[in-house]
Amino acid sequence: MAILSYLALPVAGKKEQLCAELAAMECCEVVSSDNRGVVLLVTDTPDSETEKWLQRELRKQLIEYCHQDTIALVRLVHFLMGGGSQAQTKGVA
Repeated sequence: MAILSYLALPVAGKKEQLCAELAAMECCEVVSSDNRGVVLLVTDTPDSETEKWLQRELRKQLIEYCHQDTIALVRLVHFLMGGGSQAQTKGVA
């Protein structure tokens, strides 16, 4: 269906855990920076149902491991891609 990319900013000490969790998820490829605290996530989903599932799972992981700015960015990307109304994208999970 769609290939999407995200930049995640994990909190201190959570980068490796976040990378492991995301890499274990279906449809995800993780690229971790060597000298920065940034994680690049690339997703490739075959259909809209899988994309919806993946968005829910990503929100869970980002809430646990990342700065709030990352969560806001994912909400904005999801909204701009037509993933829901502004009211729906304000709430997490």
